[in-house]
Amino acid sequence: RRFGKIAVVAADSTQAQAGVRAFTTKAGSANIALTVKQAADKLDFSAIARDIQDKNADALYIWLPDAQVNALLDALQNVGWNKTVISQSPMPENMAQSATFTDLLGASACSAAAYDNLSQQFVADYQAKWNALPPDNAAAYYDAVKLIAESLKNSGKDRTGLLNSLRNKKGYRGVQGVYN
Repeated sequence: RRFGKIAVVAADSTQAQAGVRAFTTKAGSANIALTVKQAADKLDFSAIARDIQDKNADALYIWLPDAQVNALLDALQNVGWNKTVISQSPMPENMAQSATFTDLLGASACSAAAYDNLSQQFVADYQAKWNALPPDNAAAYYDAVKLIAESLKNSGKDRTGLLNSLRNKKGYRGVQGVYN
């Protein structure tokens, strides 16, 4: 099975949209079946869930706040879509829906305040681009997007290959450290 059709749903924020651009670049825009930018105050995902189902997406990449993650997953469950979910946002702790989906892959929260050279460079680059200090989770999110996108690119969009690539990744150097 291949991830030839990836749906992308992200918040209408600068950070989320930058993450979507990075993911789309690494995953390959030809593999993106649908891209949706969702306003932060919108919790009705029923039309978006139907679009994801209608596009026959193999996987879903999301970058949304917790309440929207839950609302989207509920809407997907209601239309019977149960494939792989890749969340840039940490998965909410009350993921009752988790048994419904083939795989749920999510980021973990980390601090970008480390004093090593790579972390300091990340903070300097972030400040130069956004004229602000990065939020605590920015480095972890950055690492997760890069790691998932590289693994997706290297796996040939095959679901099993992606999971194996993530599980077997050795020596991947991210802002937060080396991932094995």
